Amino acid sequence: MNKKNNDIINRPLFITSCIACIVLGTLLHFAYDFFNKSFLVGLFTPVNESVWEHLKLVLIPITLFGIIYSLIYRKSSYKLNSFWYYTSISIILSMIIIPIIHYLYKLIFKDISSFFDITLYIISIIISFFYIYINMKKQYQNVSNINKNATGIIIITSLFLLFIIFTIYPPRLELFKDPTNNTFGIYLL
Repeated sequence: MNKKNNDIINRPLFITSCIACIVLGTLLHFAYDFFNKSFLVGLFTPVNESVWEHLKLVLIPITLFGIIYSLIYRKSSYKLNSFWYYTSISIILSMIIIPIIHYLYKLIFKDISSFFDITLYIISIIISFFYIYINMKKQYQNVSNINKNATGIIIITSLFLLFIIFTIYPPRLELFKDPTNNTFGIYLL
């Protein structure tokens, strides 16, 4: 791996970005109330305490990281052939880890603490960034010409659409239910 490509997979940038995503996700947790329950803000931030709504705290910051990262390296001599693909898979990975561990913990211990949920969120973001970093590093070592970015962008766009739809019209499933008041979605149905 030459030095020019090595700076694209810069470890300090990934660590800093990971921390920034954790902080941004934490701030986004409070954005809906801060903006007086704005409908538009609610489409992209949690509108209640359901597990589903809190998965937005993974999607939004990591997608924002992807946009910023792509802009920083858009003029690089090395193409980011699969960056969006790995980013989309990392988001899905976190979105699988969070509910599985959350509900497994709840099944075993009957109650969920805020500390546990916050820790789970932080760990899922770290896993996402680790996944992107490792796969991008492998890509640069193998110098793949296969461009999977379109697939990644389609996946992320689909996730955004799902979150918008299910925020407005949530299925009546445990994943979508606010445990504090037994409501669903932005309209508190």
